[in-house]
Amino acid sequence: MIDTDEIKKNFKENLNFLFPNENLDTIAKELEVSKSKVHNWKQEKSLPTIGDLKKVSDLSGKNLKFNDLLLSKLAEAYLPEDHQLDQYTGSFYMYYYDSNSAADKTNEKRDLRCGMAFVYKENNKLRVDALMGIMESNLSDFRPKENYEDFMSEAKRFANDYNLSGRYEGNVEITKSEIYINLYFGNHDQAKIILPNPPNIKEKKSYIGGLGTINSVSEGVLHEPCIGFIGLSRFRLEAFEASRHLIFKKNNINLRNEGERIVELLDYLNSIGENSLLGKDEKTIIVTSSLEKIVEGWLEKHIYTYGKVDKERDGNWYLMVKRTSYGSNQNSNDPNQNSEGIKYYEYEPRQWN
Repeated sequence: MIDTDEIKKNFKENLNFLFPNENLDTIAKELEVSKSKVHNWKQEKSLPTIGDLKKVSDLSGKNLKFNDLLLSKLAEAYLPEDHQLDQYTGSFYMYYYDSNSAADKTNEKRDLRCGMAFVYKENNKLRVDALMGIMESNLSDFRPKENYEDFMSEAKRFANDYNLSGRYEGNVEITKSEIYINLYFGNHDQAKIILPNPPNIKEKKSYIGGLGTINSVSEGVLHEPCIGFIGLSRFRLEAFEASRHLIFKKNNINLRNEGERIVELLDYLNSIGENSLLGKDEKTIIVTSSLEKIVEGWLEKHIYTYGKVDKERDGNWYLMVKRTSYGSNQNSNDPNQNSEGIKYYEYEPRQWN
């Protein structure tokens, strides 16, 4: 059930967030509405019309949807200003494990794959183009570029040289705590990358990279959704350093209680002796089904802890990228500044190891 009081409160707070330094007269004049209407919004006495919402969206310059204004808390969602979007633009290396192969084989080793992406602004929004599926051994042949046209020319050259299938494109959404990258390859492959947005990212310092998850559906051997870790970096990383951060965290397995249950089952099967109607095959089925039930129960209990990207993991990835940046910034004594004088962000506090 829709709570109109909550909607009125949201709209009032969103108005205050969008126009923090403007009084009732100014807002009313710019929106071309009466001062009393704005007053009622601020007092949570009335709701805006569809026309009012469109005017607010247009005046904010943020292309806000009606739901954004009425149901969301924009201050918490964090809508970056146009100049802040520049912190996320430029070229990035991407590192992830290949999921486009025959799975369900315990002895199969996943291959490290790489990508090159370029994030750019278009109509005050972030767009992205990417080349995925690059073998790590070939990555050194890709020459990163500082503008979109040169990047696309290099991506086309590289794709032709190494017979890569195509170009991904999409958009980037920034919130207070997350970065969402949506990638599409025509009507075929789709992927959503979710990364933590660094805390205390400072003005005029660019996003240097992070560790997150990639959720994808492809037309590979198995046309099924899959999830894995992915790391972004403005600098090329050593394969070993990158790959060790992309492995799902292993939980400490403690099956003492479950082991005792299996021992009790085996003792029972042994106690009934040779006169039992149960043969070897039947006993094998009983033990196997018991083991399956135990394993399924344990996995169900712990499944949500496997793919978690916490601050420590993201912080460790960031520190690895920053160490790499030292070698890339030979013209500067500041490890947070590249050759063009662009500052990269720092985490605060800095207690992540």
